[in-house]
Amino acid sequence: PANTKWVRGRRCVGLKELSAQVMAGARVVAALVLGAATAAATNATWCSARNHRRLAGGCVHSLRPALPHAAAARLGALLQRAWQQDGFLYATNCVRKGDACECGNRKFRMDPKDSAPAQAAAVYCRDKRGGFIYSKHELDRSSTAHALLEKTVDGLIRPRLEEAIGGPVANLTDWFASAFQPGGWLGIHTDVGLGHVAFVLNLTPDDNAFRGGDLEFAEGHTMGHAVSPKFNSLAAFRVGAGAAPLPHRVAAVDAPRGSLPRLAITGWYTIPGADPRAVSPAILAQEKGRR
Repeated sequence: PANTKWVRGRRCVGLKELSAQVMAGARVVAALVLGAATAAATNATWCSARNHRRLAGGCVHSLRPALPHAAAARLGALLQRAWQQDGFLYATNCVRKGDACECGNRKFRMDPKDSAPAQAAAVYCRDKRGGFIYSKHELDRSSTAHALLEKTVDGLIRPRLEEAIGGPVANLTDWFASAFQPGGWLGIHTDVGLGHVAFVLNLTPDDNAFRGGDLEFAEGHTMGHAVSPKFNSLAAFRVGAGAAPLPHRVAAVDAPRGSLPRLAITGWYTIPGADPRAVSPAILAQEKGRR
């Protein structure tokens, strides 16, 4: 779009091997929150033709670089290590019963070694009915990597998110780390019930060989805008009650064998004084899911 500017950033590299020991974990946490200075960032905004109110939804804000380079590199390396050590679970929201598909907000997670039937069911249901269906992996919430991220995500994301949207946020309602390997996708949806502002922080190095995985936003019956999953880029947009609907999806990922998946951290915040109906405890519980 004519009103969007993009800046290509440089890939950040370098991270000493992370230890599972408690003291090493504490050092990782400290390293992530140190060094608040961030290189000059480009904050690009795309707005749907249907709504141009900056804080009332209908706009996508893209910030890059989102974090200090060292912090982003450490986060990315932490997720890469977790992926390589089988620290992610397969996640879907569909169950196939005969020829029928039951797909909704309820999330099912399982060991990847046991996920082949569930992955096949997700593909079957997508091809049969489309809509909000996904096939991806998420960082195990009981893992050491998740515990380390739990201590740092809010402190790192909050100030940059507020800069991106041009206003304050309040509570972090939920977050997760995702991995989209070849064939993974996330069908169109609106994040209803999860908060007032959604964010996606991309953490796969730019020289990785995967293709696709764009965060795409609908404009009527077509996709009007796409955010490429560039390393250390942040996308933010209003969701929920009181905001203009902005349906979005993650395009299918294609990658050669052995390449990294599309790695990202996704979450939702509330906005002070905004419509409380944007947060549904029942939907949040379904989003957090079960194993």
